Order: sequence, then structure tokens, then C-alpha cells
Amino acid sequence: MEPMGFNNDDRVWGLVAQGRLTKPRGNNPLTDSFSLSVLLYMAHNTYDWPPDGKLKRLRVPCRLYTRGWRSISEAMALTAIDADKLANATEEEAEAMMETRENNAKGRISKAWAFLREQGLIKKIDPQRPGMNAAFLLLLGDDEENRACEAWARECLQGKR
Repeated sequence: MEPMGFNNDDRVWGLVAQGRLTKPRGNNPLTDSFSLSVLLYMAHNTYDWPPDGKLKRLRVPCRLYTRGWRSISEAMALTAIDADKLANATEEEAEAMMETRENNAKGRISKAWAFLREQGLIKKIDPQRPGMNAAFLLLLGDDEENRACEAWARECLQGKR
């Protein structure tokens, strides 16, 4: 899938400028760079709002991320393991390393999603099911725009998931 959310990317940077992705670090707020990276990846891989004629005709939701944690993990190389370590490891050691890296990646992304939900920047509108990732709506606009975007996404999802 080609990147599509160029306007979404701009919206994310606007939210950063508003301080919506900051966490306290000592006596100062600091942008949570990992959560920012996760949100940017999600934004870049969802369609911009509002839907154009083709998206309306095909009933494609906007700002709806459905690619799951693994896609983020692969894009950020969170499960990468040093080739020398793998070459010198037994099969069991290699599997253990890969499992550890995968669990760490899943945990980091899950924590980022929790932070983004707390900040009101994403909302899970369809839970994960066997063989299907959860669907997260990106809340990148004002309340009115986010409500309209959610209504459109829910309408598009009816009967598809």
C-alpha cells in the first residue's frame, strides 16, 4: 500500500505544536518521540479527510488505521536482530531472541497506543478479532470534524468487518 495521508501528517505536526504529545520529563514537558513516530506512521497510512469522490463511491473510510502493530514494528525495524548474533546463535537461541524482540515491540506500540488514546488522538472503533487487526480512528481534527470522520468510518465498516 502506498502512503496516502499527506494532510494527516500535517495535522499530526499541528498537534505536536499544541503540546498534545508531550509527557513530563523532570521539570519540563517533552514530546514523546516514540508515540509521535507511531502516530505519524498511522496518519501516513490512512486516507485524508474528507473523502474525495472515489473514496465516497468505494465507501473507503478516512483516518482509519487497520494495519496493526506488526506493520508499525516492521516499518521501524523494532524486531531487527544483529546478523552476527543470529549467525552465532543456536536455533533455540535465535527463536528466543526473535520472540523477545517481538514481545518488546508489541509492548512499546501498545503503550504508545494507550498514551495516544489518553491524549484523545486515537480511538479504537472496532476491536481485534481472529485474523483481523483492531481499527483505530485518528482524531486529528476538531470535535465536529472527528465526529463526522467517525460517522463516515462506521458507515463504511458496516458489513465489511
